[in-house]
Amino acid sequence: MADDRSESINADSYDETVSGLDSLGHLITHLLGVLLSNRGMNVHSINYRVKEQQSALQKIVKKAHRYSEYSNLTDLLGIRIITYFEDDVDVVARLIEEEFRVDDENSVDKRGILDSDRFGYLSVHYVLELSDSRSCLVEYSNYQGIKFEVQVRSILQHAWAEIEHDLGYKSSGALPRALKRRFSRLAGLLEIADSEFRQLRDAASDYAREASESIEARPSSLGLDQTTIRLHLSTHSQMEELDVAVANALGADRAPKVRRSYLARQAMLLRDLGIEHIDMLNEVVANRFDEIVEFARAFISLEEGGSGALIKLTVPPGIAYGYLVYLLISDESRELQKIAFEQLGDNWDEGALDDLIENINSAREIANRRLLDLGNDQP
Repeated sequence: MADDRSESINADSYDETVSGLDSLGHLITHLLGVLLSNRGMNVHSINYRVKEQQSALQKIVKKAHRYSEYSNLTDLLGIRIITYFEDDVDVVARLIEEEFRVDDENSVDKRGILDSDRFGYLSVHYVLELSDSRSCLVEYSNYQGIKFEVQVRSILQHAWAEIEHDLGYKSSGALPRALKRRFSRLAGLLEIADSEFRQLRDAASDYAREASESIEARPSSLGLDQTTIRLHLSTHSQMEELDVAVANALGADRAPKVRRSYLARQAMLLRDLGIEHIDMLNEVVANRFDEIVEFARAFISLEEGGSGALIKLTVPPGIAYGYLVYLLISDESRELQKIAFEQLGDNWDEGALDDLIENINSAREIANRRLLDLGNDQP
């Protein structure tokens, strides 16, 4: 019976029906990206696919009471938005409802209707059309009235769905009894993880806000970490001045954007070297400002072969923290310097590490002589 049904459907109508859907998918994914960006939303991915003919045919045959031809299908073009956090699904959903015409009859929020072990399919599914106002625009005018599906889910919901699909279990009824309980436990764990990630994000945001309020008034209360070092660079005027001076000493331009990973590593290294709080960092920046600048100037000259012909570099904002790390290491004996580098976690080749330590110590000596000469030149 199914074979008779599939044979009665005109194969040529598939190509006609999906014509232009690939272009529409590209337009819609780009549009969604712009709309989300304009609202400050960062999502993991926005992708689309055009349903293959065999898959479309199987759906028509399986649900013959609803579909009689390819043009009846509302998901020939499918778009999936994957968010990082569970509550972002609702934010994206509200944007979709504001920007598109929603087919309420065929749209569904599966979070409210599925069984407790169906975590992976806690997606919001929309069947949409372009709004009248957008359809009037030239680039969208050829797609007026065309329906497409948009699914929105968190990244953990998506991971569950993909793995579950790969295992071949599309419904709890398909599970062997021995596995059903394990799937249910895993679904619960993933829901907890989704919720915990959201709470961690909120806690990190609260901490950043509190740190921003305290960094000038109560610097001794703030430990040095990836959040506080970024605030230090952006709010401490002497640190900004030092960073510019170091970049100039290197003959370098500072990159326009902060590299969070770079600052996070410098915070870790400084903490390991005894700079544990923001007030301690403020003190060392004030007391060793000129020393850090001259050390950086001498070090890069040695790295470039001592010719003084410095190449033009682009360095990350916060470069002065990196040279402060080296300067603090130079305070130690050679034996402790090697131990310090080993404790900092870098896997140095023995010869390369010896060369680095030699340059650090030489740069320290050059910087000290330079500062002494500058002091003697003062009236």
